Formats: sequence, structure tokens, C-alpha cells
Amino acid sequence: MTGRLSSAGLDIHLLNSCQVLTKCVIFLADKRAIFVYIPVMQIIKTTEELSEACEKITQHPYCTVDTEFLRESTFWPELCLVQLACPGDEWIVDVLAKDMDFRPLLALMKNENVVKVFHAARQDIEALRLLADHVIDRHYPDAREDQRPYLALLDAVIN
Repeated sequence: MTGRLSSAGLDIHLLNSCQVLTKCVIFLADKRAIFVYIPVMQIIKTTEELSEACEKITQHPYCTVDTEFLRESTFWPELCLVQLACPGDEWIVDVLAKDMDFRPLLALMKNENVVKVFHAARQDIEALRLLADHVIDRHYPDAREDQRPYLALLDAVIN
């Protein structure tokens, strides 16, 4: 990835990127150059990676959560990814990854010791509810028969 930004006498050139860091060179107005490494979100594609990220998040008092989904041709949103962050770390969860088990994420959502910070949460909560439906259908079909299926799912995940 390459690109150029210019602002307030600074020219910023993005030289290359990898999964964890993007290397930038900043040219100051006096023609000096500074190299800066900017963190990029880590991509989670396995249940093990998701579990490790959720465990790391539980060591902090809060985390941020955002979801991205398609809603163009369906009545219900199609969840595409979940973004998670805590102080010092950021992740993108590929919810379409094959054989992904979302129980670590649901356990994190139930963990009352970690405050979850959402922005404009109505659609995020709707998307997470769809994810919970998927987990019920795939891993806990008995919870579907319960009078309160989401509570039954969370109890099954935690216990």
C-alpha cells in the first residue's frame, strides 16, 4: 500500500504495510525525514486467536466494540466483521472464517468486569444478536427451545 497525505507543512508517505504495522515516512517542512510505524488492526481468523484476544481484553477494565455488516439486499443485517480494541491492542474478527467458534466473544460480552463501549450501538447489538443465533443453531441447539434462548446460551457458554 502506498499513498501520500499532506497537512500543515508535513508530507506523509505510506511506504508499505503488513498485518501489524504500517511504515510511514514523514517529511518535515525543513526537508528532514522521520520514519514512523503505525499499528494496524490484527486480523483474527481462528477460534484460538479469538480466544487469545478475548483473554487479553479481560485484563482491562473496558474494551471498544464495533460491527460492520451488509444490509443492502436483506431485511436482517449480514454480519461481516467485529472490531475489538483495548488499551494497546486492536483486532478485526473475520466472522465469515471457516469453523470459527464465537463462544469466547460471547463470554466476553457477558463478562461484567469489562465495560463494553459501543458507538451508535443499536445496529451493533442487532448484529451481535444474529451472531448469538448462529452460535445457538450451530453449538447449542437445545438453547433454542428455552423460554429465554439468549440467557440459556450465555449460561451454557459460561458454565
